[in-house]
Amino acid sequence: MSMEQVTTESLASPSAIGELRNDTVRAEAHTTLSGPRLLAARLVWAVVSLFTIVVFVAAFPARYRQLADHIGDVLTGVNWYASDPRHLGISPDFYATYNLAFEALFAFIFVLVGLFIAARSSDDWMVLFSSLVLITFGAASIPTAAALAVLQPEWRIPVYIAQALAWGLVTVFLFIFPNGRLVPRWATWYLIQFMGLVCSGTSSPICPIAP
Repeated sequence: MSMEQVTTESLASPSAIGELRNDTVRAEAHTTLSGPRLLAARLVWAVVSLFTIVVFVAAFPARYRQLADHIGDVLTGVNWYASDPRHLGISPDFYATYNLAFEALFAFIFVLVGLFIAARSSDDWMVLFSSLVLITFGAASIPTAAALAVLQPEWRIPVYIAQALAWGLVTVFLFIFPNGRLVPRWATWYLIQFMGLVCSGTSSPICPIAP
């Protein structure tokens, strides 16, 4: 078999075609970074990701206590009010452990997927942004971190920043995916108003954009 035939067959393989298409799409979208911009993008991604994960993990003891003792307006899921486990005839410890384990699993899946796609293509800012959306939304959109702001007020600002990042980034993502371009153009005004809502709503002890 000649070298030319080997080269032709390798280029015609599905994996090579897929890689070629991905490179073409990325080139057309102009999302590939290099040099100082790439270093800055990776640094921002690492700092924001680590910050959000630290806030989430630090909230575990407060969240457990909030669930077991039913302190304040206890939420489960994204925005569902929970009943006191004693009124439901459930052991407070079991109730707190079950809900906290579910929330940890939810966040772990989002963070794991975010880390995976960032590792696959860390020179593409849209990939890094998508990864950041998954990590922040998975760790800060659920009530786990909010419990830290309720029971330990000194954590209020970090929690609000994490929540604002989670909801703000996912909103931007919906308008710029997959090529990084804002579509439609009028969405700029919507994003400005939404970010204002996020910032002005940080007085809430539960969620910065909760009604």
